[in-house]
Amino acid sequence: GRGRTALVLGGDCTVTIGLVAGCARAGRPPALVYVDGGPDLYTPSTRPNGNLDATGLAHLLGLPGTLPEVAGVGPTVPLLSPQRVVVYGDSLPRGDHERELVAELGLTYVPADEVHADPAAAARRARSSAEGAADGFVVHFDVDVLRFVDAPLADVPEPFGLGLAEAAATLAELVASPRFLGLSVTEINPDHLPDGEVLPRFVRALAGALTAG
Repeated sequence: GRGRTALVLGGDCTVTIGLVAGCARAGRPPALVYVDGGPDLYTPSTRPNGNLDATGLAHLLGLPGTLPEVAGVGPTVPLLSPQRVVVYGDSLPRGDHERELVAELGLTYVPADEVHADPAAAARRARSSAEGAADGFVVHFDVDVLRFVDAPLADVPEPFGLGLAEAAATLAELVASPRFLGLSVTEINPDHLPDGEVLPRFVRALAGALTAG
């Protein structure tokens, strides 16, 4: 509400629900660019193992089967309409449950293959979609979008993810927008760090992306 940019360093992906809700409560209902190894469109009924982490975007969209006490943390239910969501960077195969939902819901989709081909162009498309959907947008960044062999940070390893340079180029383009409102960074698991260099390298990449604009 004071025009400052939010940076949320959190645990699992559900913290982004709070970021979106906070913007909405401050009178800035945002669009969302969801940079993640998977779009988190499961619900408690389709993810019966209790992994709420995989349901964050489903709750933001208020999909059937989500928990009212989670979907209702903001001033409106749902907090987001499909037109305000960009799903970015995953490598889900055709026929996957979540990828089918992305298409069914009509979410803007920028898959990993498009990012590999041209990170700057992919990020520009995501930015343009988010800018066109709302007066401001936030970015969710789960480190499981990164290729685990290059950046072993995530709680759930992703073998076919984005390179760190591709992710940094993506974030630099997004945060340079005058409509950028905030960023959440989630899922870093320090138990997976093989040495003392991986996390500082990621932090430098993140800081460089945030200051590039």
